[in-house]
Amino acid sequence: TVQAHAVTPHLVAYGQVEPISVVPVSAAETGVVEGLRAVPGAHVRAGQELARLSGPAMRTLLMQDEADVRSASSQLDAAQKTLAIDRGQLPSHLSTRQMVHQAESAEAQAQAALDNAQARLNAARQMITVVAPASGTVLAINSSNGELVSAGQAVVTLQPEGGLWLRAAYYVAALNSIHLGMTGRFTPSGGGALMAVRVCSAPAMLAAGGGESIALCPEQHAAWLNGEAGTVTLDLPQRKLVAVPTRAL
Repeated sequence: TVQAHAVTPHLVAYGQVEPISVVPVSAAETGVVEGLRAVPGAHVRAGQELARLSGPAMRTLLMQDEADVRSASSQLDAAQKTLAIDRGQLPSHLSTRQMVHQAESAEAQAQAALDNAQARLNAARQMITVVAPASGTVLAINSSNGELVSAGQAVVTLQPEGGLWLRAAYYVAALNSIHLGMTGRFTPSGGGALMAVRVCSAPAMLAAGGGESIALCPEQHAAWLNGEAGTVTLDLPQRKLVAVPTRAL
């Protein structure tokens, strides 16, 4: 006697945990790296100082901006004194309303110049500090203390928090059966616990060897490790098949 049974076919492939994206933290201006204490694998918080920039170029920039702030502050102080004098002399007709308006305009211009100079100084002070733009893990140290870096050169490379997914390569025979939302399991090679996963992206890019890269996300929070590898098993729709007893074959 044979019977119909529900069977769930599977697609099995090799998978590896990879970063979705990495963030290079670059120097905003040319300078010498100092105070770099980050190490690969360390966790950093958003806004945390990673290093500082020094050197002649940075000192010259700061000194120039500080001098501009002092000059603009002096000009504002003089404009405010002139305005106060003109306003005080207006009742005795030693000054005119036109003179007062001109003094007010000069005071407003001096205030705007001071605000701009202070903003440039604040920006320069921020440029000497290399900070983490987001919380994450240090993937690589791209420079060292005492090294001269140019503007835009990466000092540290970060992997943002929650920025990992599982990538598996499937081949032509199986591609037509894979769709977004498809569920399965990831079995780490090291013998860790099974993790429920689902297909969250099928970017249609051929991987090495002619396979197509499929991206999978965990169904629940998973403490994945970058570079972790294992077997990905996807569940195909159930099929009704006739089961023949072995003794009848």
